[in-house]
Amino acid sequence: MAVPILWQDPFSSDRRPLFIPKYFSSLGEDEKFILKEDLEKHGINEDFSNTIFDYAKFLKVLDLWNLDNKVGRWIAFKLSLAKVNHIINLLIKLFIESGATLHKLDLNFPVWIELKPVIFYVLEENKQFFSRIQHLCLGKKISDNHIGSAATLLKALAKSTTKISTIELQWFESICKPQLLHALINVIKSQEQLRLFFLDGDYGGYPTEFYGIISALESQKNSLQEVILDHCDFSAEFEVLNKCKNLETLRIRNCTTRLLKLLDYKVSTLYVVDFQNYAMPLIFEKSGKLLQRLILELNGEFGKFRDE
Repeated sequence: MAVPILWQDPFSSDRRPLFIPKYFSSLGEDEKFILKEDLEKHGINEDFSNTIFDYAKFLKVLDLWNLDNKVGRWIAFKLSLAKVNHIINLLIKLFIESGATLHKLDLNFPVWIELKPVIFYVLEENKQFFSRIQHLCLGKKISDNHIGSAATLLKALAKSTTKISTIELQWFESICKPQLLHALINVIKSQEQLRLFFLDGDYGGYPTEFYGIISALESQKNSLQEVILDHCDFSAEFEVLNKCKNLETLRIRNCTTRLLKLLDYKVSTLYVVDFQNYAMPLIFEKSGKLLQRLILELNGEFGKFRDE
């Protein structure tokens, strides 16, 4: 009973990366032979013995950045310079084909990762891999070289699931590329029960243009319950939040006064961090009698701001 729990998010834990070869026991014989031969060229000798469980199918959380970190540490531990990218692609393919169903997907691409075409092919053949995702993160670490891969993954996501309840978006320059922009908007519009939307504009220097991403939330006006805005400037697109019928919680951190004036604040919980004193009377006036919980902080910590 404990094994599925222990193996649902192994790459985010502090455990040593020595568990990685256990996944290789589930590979086909040809793949085992090729991988073993490749590792031996770089001084790594591994015995891919059979395991009691097919550990790959228990995966629930896939964060590309953490995956790269663990594989890199395993390679370093083995005192070798074997190709990390090849092993990462092999593991992702194994996860998909094992029957695993993700609950969380974090698209943070390390610069040197390049997803091979076979990944997108097996995704098309194994739609269950994305079918139960509830939490999607799109991070700042997506370079121009990864726009195509990220967009293709988002397209596959939109086709495979309508159950995403949380979307976290860290603003970055490349997000404005039409290919990625269209794919992200399509994901937002295709969901049936989006409840939390988090936009962190810190890495975009207080963005003022959102290219339809915020406007797409109108498709979620009946389900959206919480919105988190960090380092955002005024944009008319935020008017759509005033149309959300079931919005209960609004968290605002380091946002401009122009944006504060735009929002309606018809929520039961309001959390404002690093606020301007002269904006508070307007916030109190707009919040009305619905407000049940108010939190004001001059220098709130980011983690606390998100999770309290």
